[in-house]
Amino acid sequence: MLAGGLGSRLGGEKALAEIAGRPLVSYPVDAALAAGLETVVVAKPETRLPSLEVTVLREPEEPHHPLCGVLAALDADRGDVLALACDMPFLTPALLEWLSGLGGAVTLETADRLQPLPGRYPAASRDRIAEAIREGEPMGATLAALRARRVKTVDLERFGEPSRLLFNVNEPVDLRYAERILATPA
Repeated sequence: MLAGGLGSRLGGEKALAEIAGRPLVSYPVDAALAAGLETVVVAKPETRLPSLEVTVLREPEEPHHPLCGVLAALDADRGDVLALACDMPFLTPALLEWLSGLGGAVTLETADRLQPLPGRYPAASRDRIAEAIREGEPMGATLAALRARRVKTVDLERFGEPSRLLFNVNEPVDLRYAERILATPA
């Protein structure tokens, strides 16, 4: 679980933002735990987190790159990493279990756009990811270099509505939207 983002559009402290009385980060953490996955939260040293019943790893202060948390997890000898964003409250255990069982690097593609999170990063990709961070390479280029399998929308539909599954909270309006969805009976 990557919780290193600044949350500037949200007003800061994204992992602590509350939805339906719970911290935002708790939703993907709970989905990963329910999927039976070893769950670790990776964050920058200054990132405040709620109390969680999982291991917390602190990635180095510098550099700032979206793959720094993945590299920290790989360097902690966690094996292959299924990286999730802390701001995705609608991920399901079934989807996460399925993604973690796929081989090699995996990314999602919806509406002809790459969605690097959630994404699967094999332990063997560690050196390539470190190089990408050093070079400031965009995630899309790194995923292409890793020959990441692209999971399409049609594959995601068996786990729910893809736009909802991959919805992420970036702004206050997104928090309100997520609250409305959670308040609506399924």
